Amino acid sequence: MAYDVKECYDWGVLGCGWLGQAFARRVSSQGMTVWGSARSPKTLERVATTGALPVALDLGESPDLAVLPNCRFLLIALPPSAGQAQILRAKEACLSADLKWTTCISSTSVYPNEPGLFSESDAISRLSPHSGIRVLDIEQALEAPNTTYLRAGGLIGPERPLFRKSARPSDPEKRLNVVHIEDVMNAIQFVTDHQLPGPFNLVSPLHRTRTECHEGQQSPLDTAELSRQHRLISAERIERKGYSFTFPDPASFPDLHP
Repeated sequence: MAYDVKECYDWGVLGCGWLGQAFARRVSSQGMTVWGSARSPKTLERVATTGALPVALDLGESPDLAVLPNCRFLLIALPPSAGQAQILRAKEACLSADLKWTTCISSTSVYPNEPGLFSESDAISRLSPHSGIRVLDIEQALEAPNTTYLRAGGLIGPERPLFRKSARPSDPEKRLNVVHIEDVMNAIQFVTDHQLPGPFNLVSPLHRTRTECHEGQQSPLDTAELSRQHRLISAERIERKGYSFTFPDPASFPDLHP
């Protein structure tokens, strides 16, 4: 597809996968222009269905970063496996006088894997059990005054229900650090509109177990007591800034079952 890379879009999405496509569809429906990068032709076809301009980008050894159009707001939703250097180069290729704010989707894997209630200041440089990458190192490489890092819990939403089949066994009594995709998209726009720099945890404030979610329990939870035995991620910082979760309780998620 031919396009003018000098044209300035409202939004750019680096890594337009499941989350990126949902976000592109949202901002497009709001009347904003958006482009989304992807590697495979199949994914690029999906990007096109969102109303976004599909941009072919393979962050290999010699990526063609000149293909990235200008944008006013940038969402980086690339997986950590893309590599710290490659992600940084892709962000730098998007820097222009037009770019006002960048939001990076990060991970709660920056916190210790032990019981406790963890806030943003508790982050450590540890290998992610999911990607084998030190996610905090990527955050620090991307650090800038006009950049937000949303440390999202496990994403739940259409095509990714909580009770989907998994090759890994799940402890039904483990406290969940999850967030609904609607809250992720809301939070991206919230931190951009309010220009909130730095890290923010993005995890539903109530930490249910799979059993409680399956049974639809609505009883109150004592977070301080639970944190003595479970690893809980606190969303208090973004709430203090005025963000209100659409789905604060995983037991009330609309996407629990396939």
